[in-house]
Amino acid sequence: MDSRWMLISDRFSQPYVDGVNSFVEFAKVYLGEGREIKCPCINYCNFYKQEYDTMKVHLLISGMIVPYTTWLQNLRYSVSIRYSDATCEDMDSRWMLISDRFSQPYVDGVNSFVEFAKVYLGEGREIKCPCINYCNFYKQEYDTMKVHLLISGMIVPYTTWLEHGCKTSDTLLAFVIQMLHVKVENRWSNKSFDKVLGIQRRFLPEGHVVPRSIYECKKLLRDLGLGYELIDACKHDCVLFWKKNARLEKCPTCQASRYRVNNSKGKKIPHKILRYFPLTPRLRTLYISRKMAKDMRWHSDKRVDDGVGRHPADCKEWKEFDLHCLEFAYETHNVRLGLATDGFKPFGNMSTSYSMWPVILMPYNLPPWRCMKAPFFMMSLLIPGRNQLGTNIDVYLRPLIDELNKLWENGTMTYDASTKQTFQMHAAVIWTINDFPGYDALSGWRTKGYLACPPCNDNPLSHGLISKIGWVGYRAYLSDNHRRRKDKKSDGLIELRKKSLDLSVEKVMAQLDQLREVKFGKDPTNKKRPRESEELNWTKKSIM
Repeated sequence: MDSRWMLISDRFSQPYVDGVNSFVEFAKVYLGEGREIKCPCINYCNFYKQEYDTMKVHLLISGMIVPYTTWLQNLRYSVSIRYSDATCEDMDSRWMLISDRFSQPYVDGVNSFVEFAKVYLGEGREIKCPCINYCNFYKQEYDTMKVHLLISGMIVPYTTWLEHGCKTSDTLLAFVIQMLHVKVENRWSNKSFDKVLGIQRRFLPEGHVVPRSIYECKKLLRDLGLGYELIDACKHDCVLFWKKNARLEKCPTCQASRYRVNNSKGKKIPHKILRYFPLTPRLRTLYISRKMAKDMRWHSDKRVDDGVGRHPADCKEWKEFDLHCLEFAYETHNVRLGLATDGFKPFGNMSTSYSMWPVILMPYNLPPWRCMKAPFFMMSLLIPGRNQLGTNIDVYLRPLIDELNKLWENGTMTYDASTKQTFQMHAAVIWTINDFPGYDALSGWRTKGYLACPPCNDNPLSHGLISKIGWVGYRAYLSDNHRRRKDKKSDGLIELRKKSLDLSVEKVMAQLDQLREVKFGKDPTNKKRPRESEELNWTKKSIM
């Protein structure tokens, strides 16, 4: 079938119109009339189904996706795949559309694809892997590529080459990532970014697949698992409209409306929206690069354990965790994470009351010169809020905690590019990093009043002064023979008390078991519940 009409830029020219008509008639003959088929226009990208007449209008107005390599399922079709400098004509690619990746037709298709690459590109080299996880972006050996295609599947449509006849071998994914990187670095607006793309499209040859807008760029990344999920929240921080609450229009706790109505357009706008960035795909990405995969095992393979603290793995908490979780510690690929959160005003104006709370995760497997660098800070949650969250932060942490539980219990299959082997990757949060108010929100121990000191717990060293609370017994934590214990300049007395910074887990859990059920949210109609003396300064049992 002649497909040259797909490359014609003038969609109102007679050759293009004739090509669309012949294409629609061809579909009717092979699939029958009176049904809907996937529309291959630029906007629908062979994903949404339309009737024949609607599809014809779309192709005339928007144009055909080029190259069009996802022709109808269960139909042998010709494919022209630009693979480096080689072109394969009339290659059966129906196997790419098979969902069962363990079926014999799919396995045969993968084998034929790999053999084709070996013939045209030669053996003993690495090529870009077109599986779903690597998306024709990272290079792998042939055997590794075969494993990825069998486990993850092929990206469909396999059309990630930037343009026909272009000398560069960059992929569409590489182009989009680099353009978005420039946009962020130079603080371009979405409007200016769309204009730049429009100018580039005008000067590129026919047949290019450069996106039209920022929306199409983000849509590509979202399909690759690099986007984020929008989750509506109650305006009083009671619940998330997620999972079992996803279809509700009122909060099940305070009955507040989920939406505020825009009177001018009548559009429903959520009061609060949580942005959730899935963690698993980004942890798997750390093992895609051979060099990065080696660094992820640095804490076990290259760290010198001589008692000097150079890395978090040298501290006693890390080592104690390994003793308690031997199975987790045995697999050096498993990821140890640190969690940090704090509120900030995003617009740089301290006079505004609006604030946001990002939740950041850091992989501590990396060597010390990389683990605390900005490129490896993984934002997991972006929590909106006008006021400080306090105990209600647990409501917003629920998606992250569910994913961490899955990573801890089940793990996820991951490929290590340095060892060329797959493994079951698990992850664990071993500590949190925050200031004192942030500690209050995450732990549930209220950091105000006479019991503000967490290690002191129910035996504080605080004293009431004229207008504030004073902590004058800090010398009780010093060693027995410390010279400051006999120094009377602090409070006029010699310090004889002895206290430890260690707080037993059993004591904390016994106190938390006495807590009554906590009702999250800041519903103005709710009265503040009276606190019991045995609750001490605990406000909740943390979701952590």
